[in-house]
Amino acid sequence: IFLVFFNGAIDTNFVDTPSSDPKMVVTPADKVVWKALRPEMENGPKMAVISGDPQKGSFSALFQLPAGMTTNVHTHTAGFVGAIISGTHHRGVSADQLVTLTNGGVWSEKSGAPHMEKCGDKETCVFAVQMDGALDQKNVEINSAAEAAK
Repeated sequence: IFLVFFNGAIDTNFVDTPSSDPKMVVTPADKVVWKALRPEMENGPKMAVISGDPQKGSFSALFQLPAGMTTNVHTHTAGFVGAIISGTHHRGVSADQLVTLTNGGVWSEKSGAPHMEKCGDKETCVFAVQMDGALDQKNVEINSAAEAAK
């Protein structure tokens, strides 16, 4: 699986010679820098920023959730898309409406869409995300799946 996020229209320009100043950053897997999303959570979720600044605006990043981790139902101000790189990941509007995604599975969520997620019990989940705004989170109290789907 080859995953690419573009920040604009796709346009391919052929060149005769390589650029002397390539405008790319290439990072092998063993050099990716993972940072705890919540330092107070031992063995909690981690994020590796690919581009942008998650505290200021749109960004692309890798996320890593430990096996068995389940989030509460929450929303983000930004809309986003994501793709599973490894592991089994369950996403949905409530615990009784989770959809199972594995390597190559994708999703998109509009700004303010209530959702939750759960990593499979056997291995860490790794997924790529591109958000169209800063990363924030607002918890949502849901009493039923019907309410979550509204």
